Amino acid sequence: MGEKLFIAIAGVTGTVKSSLFNALSGVLVSSLSVLRQNTDDTFAVVQQIQEPAVTVLLETLDIAYRHEHESFTRTAIIDLPDIDSIADWHRERVEDLIPRVDGVIWLFDPDKYRDPIVHDEFLAQLSEHRSQFIFALNKIDKLRPTDLHTVRQDLLDTLAADGYLRPALFALAADPPGVAPRGIGLFREHVTERID
Repeated sequence: MGEKLFIAIAGVTGTVKSSLFNALSGVLVSSLSVLRQNTDDTFAVVQQIQEPAVTVLLETLDIAYRHEHESFTRTAIIDLPDIDSIADWHRERVEDLIPRVDGVIWLFDPDKYRDPIVHDEFLAQLSEHRSQFIFALNKIDKLRPTDLHTVRQDLLDTLAADGYLRPALFALAADPPGVAPRGIGLFREHVTERID
């Protein structure tokens, strides 16, 4: 989408997408109660000085809630509604936006990474857009190192069955209690610098 890359963050309830926003930006961006009416709303973090084309595109995508931040010079990050919500339009909103953005960060956690709603009803159906996807397993601080290897491999196998061969999969702890985030530096570099 021109000079700016539009990346959406998607996932199910409990993957804590807001913590990934905060870790990517390095500051508290996603305490959003003042900036958005509720978690139903699609939200974007964009460069402080927006190009006119970016503003037009955000309006075209019907993204009214925006936070300007200096960290996102080449990238606009969009927070999508949870796809496992009881509100049908949440899923419709995600399905509508995914083909219209440059990339999708799909966030998993160790408890729900094999959720059939995600794999059978969603990711498998969107595998034609596989080149747009980056996957992240959040909350790895809740796993022992040996379990992390097992879960990561199982997730890779599940994604392969969905049609995503050799996907980019990052292991993260975006907001571990009492300690610094893990895996965020390399992930941030990939999202902000290496996606083309």
